Amino acid sequence: MGTIAETNPKKFWNRRSKIFPRYTPGEDQFEAGVLRLIREEGLSFEGRSVLDVGCGCGMYTIRLAQEAARVTALDISDEMLSILKKDAETEGLSNLEYVNSNWLEFSALERYDLVFCSMTPALDSEEGKLKVLSHARDWVVFIGNSGLMCSNVMAGLYAYYGVTPNVVNNGPEMRTWLDGRGVKYSYRPIRGEWTKLWSKPELAESCLIGLENYGIDPDPIQLDDYLEKYQADDGQYLDKTPYNLELIIWRNF
Repeated sequence: MGTIAETNPKKFWNRRSKIFPRYTPGEDQFEAGVLRLIREEGLSFEGRSVLDVGCGCGMYTIRLAQEAARVTALDISDEMLSILKKDAETEGLSNLEYVNSNWLEFSALERYDLVFCSMTPALDSEEGKLKVLSHARDWVVFIGNSGLMCSNVMAGLYAYYGVTPNVVNNGPEMRTWLDGRGVKYSYRPIRGEWTKLWSKPELAESCLIGLENYGIDPDPIQLDDYLEKYQADDGQYLDKTPYNLELIIWRNF
């Protein structure tokens, strides 16, 4: 039996939309740093047409649109696209197109100068990977996971309820796939730790989604008591997530 994210992805990602990271301005943000790494590889977004596959709430999408000629934002979650649209309007952007679709069902009459894919399960299948190649006229940027990515808060809950969370290795898997096709690419590991301060209701909702994804109906009293150990001095709740990502860039000849 699969997780909710696998069996009903639209429902899963729509629910996550209210607590999912969204665009935050500033060059000190994580996404700004990743885009700097991409530019260091000699790739510019300026003047290009970009397809952002699995764009979510638009952490990268808005930054891409601030440079690119136009951006097509694709996601299975209409709720996330709604958030992205509001933030894009706040930033005064008018060069975005919003497409609410499963990646495998997406149809375009054009090829894009650049296809951008960050931490999305849309490319996990062979069909999903091949579809990226058919839609990219020039460049592909892929950001994937390498190993388990789990916050300290969720790690304790998974252990308590006997859940073995899925390990996502779509970064190494993409490199193996490209190697098998003889595609040359550049590769950079990106390692560190995200820290996030939540209100208690927000953190509780995030935990509920994570547990219910594996079919766990948690005890609300146990969850409320458990979260208290993560309260910071300012009254918010501190969540830490180590990450091990892979930035993979290739030219699609």
